[in-house]
Amino acid sequence: MNARQVPVVVMMIVISASRADETYGVGEGSASKTNLPAAKRDDDGVWRQPIRAILNEATSTLWVLCQRSPSLMKMPLNDTAPRAILPLSGRPESMVWIEGGTLAITDSQRDIITLFDTNQAPPKVTAEIAVGEDPRELLVGKDGKSLFVSCRSAQQVQRIDLAQQKIAWTCDLAYSPHCLAQDIGNTVLMVADAFRGMIAVVDPTTGEKIAAHQFPGTNIRGMAFTADDEYLVFTHQIISENSIIERETVRWGSFITNNVRRVRKEVITSPSIDAAKNSDLGFVGGFGHGAGDPGKLLIPSTNRWIVCLTGVQEIGIDTGWPLRFDRVRVGRRPIDVVVDHAGKRAYVVNMFDDAISVVDLETSQVIESMSLGPMPEETAAMRGEVLFHDSRISLDSWYSCQSCHTDGETNNSNSDTFSDGGFGSPKNTPSLRGVRQTGPWSWVGRFNKLEEQIASTIEHTMQSNYVSSQRAEDLAEYLATLEPRTRRRAEAGSVEWRGRAVFETQGCADCHAGERFTKETLEDVGMDDGLAGHHLFNPPSLRSLKLTAPYFHDGRATSLEEVIDKFGHRLTRKLADDERAELLAYLRSL
Repeated sequence: MNARQVPVVVMMIVISASRADETYGVGEGSASKTNLPAAKRDDDGVWRQPIRAILNEATSTLWVLCQRSPSLMKMPLNDTAPRAILPLSGRPESMVWIEGGTLAITDSQRDIITLFDTNQAPPKVTAEIAVGEDPRELLVGKDGKSLFVSCRSAQQVQRIDLAQQKIAWTCDLAYSPHCLAQDIGNTVLMVADAFRGMIAVVDPTTGEKIAAHQFPGTNIRGMAFTADDEYLVFTHQIISENSIIERETVRWGSFITNNVRRVRKEVITSPSIDAAKNSDLGFVGGFGHGAGDPGKLLIPSTNRWIVCLTGVQEIGIDTGWPLRFDRVRVGRRPIDVVVDHAGKRAYVVNMFDDAISVVDLETSQVIESMSLGPMPEETAAMRGEVLFHDSRISLDSWYSCQSCHTDGETNNSNSDTFSDGGFGSPKNTPSLRGVRQTGPWSWVGRFNKLEEQIASTIEHTMQSNYVSSQRAEDLAEYLATLEPRTRRRAEAGSVEWRGRAVFETQGCADCHAGERFTKETLEDVGMDDGLAGHHLFNPPSLRSLKLTAPYFHDGRATSLEEVIDKFGHRLTRKLADDERAELLAYLRSL
């Protein structure tokens, strides 16, 4: 789904209190409760989209964080007490439990971490801690005194001192972080790239980078140390840039493989050892039976490994390496899993079903499904969102749209998807945020309608038998809800403000124009794509540019510095040092 970008309006869903007997009032520590009429509770379903769960066995309670209808749900496991909902603001991304009964939740819209005291009813807000831009994953330090957060747009990881409730250190990264993991010995913090296969090793006390390793692959979505603290294990995918997408190559997993990789702790913490070459690679899925988009990885004991297979509505259960997963069907997009202390039951969060599957780990059977409430009538955009993340739309369930366009963005890699009309010229995967109104589509502008581009992708890239105009329309409606992160307007006289002047005087705005930073005509930029023979290209949007490296249609520039210094991309002259710094600052601010 190659495309350009433009801001669009996000679909809004009204929050209600379906199937809950208590709804807590909105506000900092509001103690009020509103009992809604039964008719409204029963009739007005909302799509909650649960993303995280925390099990409190002491109170037989499951805390569930919902993203689409931002809220925190308290669910008694015996289902004899009323369920309670605390409406939240912003966009929740992650949640962790801090000893003593505190829940910490990230908000990627307001760039804060909120602490809730769950010993009170309703849970009371005890602190809001401002952190870096776009906070995502959270991890409680092994010392119990620290909280680590990955900030995607800021390209940083930060440590929060819980006693002082402020940032203790910030570690700048060369990529957008997502997953976090810490060894049992409390000596290292692992920080994985949200898109590519990069993992940095950071000193949890000082924030100093100890090592960094590039692994072949994309989409690290689960990461943990083994119970014996000997290995780091993580899930990811590998895309073959030069694989020809035909039925047999897809069926054998030659285009995209779904993987679990393990590497010894002493190897990955060393700055001088090639960790990629000294690691073990496991495969999930096989011929005719793919396992698209492996996600959350949990290793609760020495003899139990659990992986969420988010694209095929399953979890995988194994007793350790080498992997031979028992695959258990749960619900749509299983995105999180927690296990009880005895290691007998797993609670699986099914994001698109608004439900929790309870799995008996001894028998690998689902024994109960806990609904969060009635679902609303599906819209085209809702159907499209489910399809976008469903690997079963591809031949033998190897991959989904999400596999290449991670979270609607990019996996920062090249692939040969037939989008230019033939094979032999792999193209960089662009972000889809802001795509709906920026035709024509594909790097070479082959499609005048987004639905045509989507249908071609399903047929050729996915090698799917499920091509239909309805599916293409539904996916297009979902893509219309994706928008780039809102930019902060540069202050007059700032380096970004001066960089905009350089951008305009150098003619960059001729192709990357307006608020969309693109145009609807193809341009000759002095490049071609080799075997395919194209020399006219669709100017990509520059929104969220710093997150989308590498650059150009084939990713030949690994950084924005290379775009300017190595390729001098359509500059009218060599820039002075101050102009170069100002232009780079402006581009990174978009």
